[in-house]
Amino acid sequence: QASVSALWSVGGKTFGALISGTLVSLGGLAAVTLIGVLLATVLAAIGRVSPGWVSTLIAVIGVVLALCGVAAMVWLLVRLSFWFIAIVVERLGPIAALKRSFRITRGRWWPIAGLGLLMGLISYGVWLPFGLLEWIGNQIGGAMAAALGITGNILGFVASLFVGFAMLAAYIRFYEDAKAGS
Repeated sequence: QASVSALWSVGGKTFGALISGTLVSLGGLAAVTLIGVLLATVLAAIGRVSPGWVSTLIAVIGVVLALCGVAAMVWLLVRLSFWFIAIVVERLGPIAALKRSFRITRGRWWPIAGLGLLMGLISYGVWLPFGLLEWIGNQIGGAMAAALGITGNILGFVASLFVGFAMLAAYIRFYEDAKAGS
């Protein structure tokens, strides 16, 4: 029901907070990546100068730490799933929206993770036929490859837009329901 000018107005009012939130996200990701690289470098250096059993132990520790890091990132991704929605919907600053996302997701981790997994599977399911169309074109080769590749990419783009908006609507609805306490 909203007009383009209303959407543009909201976008303009939240643009600074969205950019700030994005920069905070990128800074956090850079810090986590740097810590991971430093830890891996230290473990690799220790492993090279140690006896065989110590090298094996360090490799196991490295794998366990990597798995823990992945689990922590998934946990954090779910807890921050409403961060940018809070910036736009409630016009909060990036830090206030971060706190709001943590508050709203408290006690709702599994349903939100399930929603994210379902949205990912739907997105993959929508992309798959168009990816297969392009792959078939590549197997055939020649002009058919170009035709099927272009067709698959255009149709995939349109389908991805639709799925992306549907996913955003689902997350906003979940956010509003969680905010209302239902």
